[in-house]
Amino acid sequence: MTIRLHTKRILLLLPLLSALGGCATEYSHYGRFVAENSAGEEREFLISWRTTESVSGEVTAVTPVTLRTQCSDRELLFMEPGQGGDACRGNQKTGVVWCGEPGQDLSLEGKALVDSTTLCGAITDENGASQIADLGRVMQLQVSCWPARTIVKTDDGSGNLDYIKASSVPYIVSVKRAEAGGSEDRPPALSETVCITD
Repeated sequence: MTIRLHTKRILLLLPLLSALGGCATEYSHYGRFVAENSAGEEREFLISWRTTESVSGEVTAVTPVTLRTQCSDRELLFMEPGQGGDACRGNQKTGVVWCGEPGQDLSLEGKALVDSTTLCGAITDENGASQIADLGRVMQLQVSCWPARTIVKTDDGSGNLDYIKASSVPYIVSVKRAEAGGSEDRPPALSETVCITD
């Protein structure tokens, strides 16, 4: 059973080639780490995104940053301006953020969200990057919301919607960069051996 919530692959397309022409190379960026989900269970987490770069090294396209949780069908999308997520930015015009959704998320205080204007997460790096293209090899992941429910019943049984535990201290994630299609372009799979299924 697979449940996908808000997982549309949104690709921000900028001009891929200069007026003079040239080649572009796609890169994958990913990092796996261990932490607790909101239920206090130790889980693996995978953060990943893709970029396209011109021959001069300029980033010409990016995908949102996706955070996946071991044993869960919920995926969180962190987006920069132009990709979405503008509802929870307020007066901030930059930043890589994830906006909470009514019915799916709770505030840090455990209150139900009434709209999509609550900032539930943000990503930057040690240099304070505010765009995905500028993210370095060591990321800081901030999460400040809780899932409204962690288990959902479907015709196929139970599905898990949990995600990483909210924390006032950022999670530090080391990220690897690899050329797409190359020998290192293999984001690690999240094992399902610890998952309990009906």
